[in-house]
Amino acid sequence: MNLVLLLISLWSVRPAPTVEARVNLVADARVVAHLPDSLFEEDEVRENLMSGLTTSLLILVETRDDAGRLQRGGARVDIRYELWDEQLLVTALDMSGQVQKHMFDDLDELKAWWRAWPMYVLPEMSGVLPSHARARIRLEVVPFSVNEQSSAQLWLSGAGGRAPDGVQNDGTGSVRREGEAGQTGPGLSARLINLMVATSVKRKPLLTFTWRVPITRP
Repeated sequence: MNLVLLLISLWSVRPAPTVEARVNLVADARVVAHLPDSLFEEDEVRENLMSGLTTSLLILVETRDDAGRLQRGGARVDIRYELWDEQLLVTALDMSGQVQKHMFDDLDELKAWWRAWPMYVLPEMSGVLPSHARARIRLEVVPFSVNEQSSAQLWLSGAGGRAPDGVQNDGTGSVRREGEAGQTGPGLSARLINLMVATSVKRKPLLTFTWRVPITRP
């Protein structure tokens, strides 16, 4: 039985897409990531995306500063296909503290946005990055049930109540609608990471992708 579970777990972890991820230290000292859009071509991902239920992309990024301290951050993207309107509804949250909401007519539009989005994945750090810094990226594709979908949408909308998978909305207002001022730093980082880890633990990922790439500088 244990061997079967191990084989299932190994099968769900796919090699990273051939198009490499990119992580950049940009001019304002933020660390942003661009991840390959080929994950949307995976049969399991496409099937789940078009089911009408929410599919979450959980992105966890780790690196170490010049003192060897672990720095963690990430992003979360919830995608749901609205069967009636035949549109993909996207809610995205990164370390900027802003919630982005988009509607796309098809996967091509979704992929174009994904390629262009400068995903802010690490908060303001306590140290500086060494010149040889590398980032470890883990992306999990997590399917939601109907009940979990409603909970996630309520929490991300800022309406309060129970956050998905037992993570509580603390009422600080750090999760906001697009265009409002966001909060960055350790507080937001901890809340977002807790949300992603709790979701990952409770829900078995459909697929997992991993990368280890250098953090390039301007």
